[in-house]
Amino acid sequence: LASLHIRHWAMYYFSRKQYAESIPHLEKSLSINSLQESLWFRLGYAALDQENWKLCATAYRRYCALEPDCFEAWNNLAKAYVKTGQKDRAYRALQEAVKCNYENWQVWDNMMAVSTDCGLYDEVIRSYHRILDLKEKHLDLEVLKILKTVAVRENSNIGNLEIKML
Repeated sequence: LASLHIRHWAMYYFSRKQYAESIPHLEKSLSINSLQESLWFRLGYAALDQENWKLCATAYRRYCALEPDCFEAWNNLAKAYVKTGQKDRAYRALQEAVKCNYENWQVWDNMMAVSTDCGLYDEVIRSYHRILDLKEKHLDLEVLKILKTVAVRENSNIGNLEIKML
C-alpha cells in the first residue's frame, strides 16, 4: 500500500509538470520496485527537465534496458551523455535510436552532430545523406565547413606521405 501511495504522489507531481517535486517520489517508488519501466522513463524526463544529467542518464539507461525499442529514450540518453561529456557513449546510444526509428531526420541530425564531435567523419557523411533522403532540403554550414577542413587536411597528409616515400 505504501508503494502505491508513493507512486501516486510521483504521478501527481509529474502530471502537473512539477518535475522537481516528482523526482524524490519517482526514486522512492523505483527503489521499492525497479521494474516499473514507465517510471524510469518519467524519472529520466523529469531529470532532463531539471538538467540533472547524471540522474537523467541513469534513468534512461535503466529504461532502455527494460524497453530497448524506444528511440526517444535512446535519444534522450544520448543528450544526457553529451551534457556529461561522454560523447562516445552518446554515439552508441544514437546508434540504438536510429535502429528504433530510421525515418526520423532529427535523430539523424543528432547522430551527425555527435559523430562530428567524435571525429567519425564517414558517419557524418552517412548521416547527412540520410537526412537528405528524409528531407528535400537540409543545409548545415557548420558541418560542411568541418568536412571541408578535414578533407583538405587529409589530402595534404596524403601528399606529404607520397613525398616522403619518394
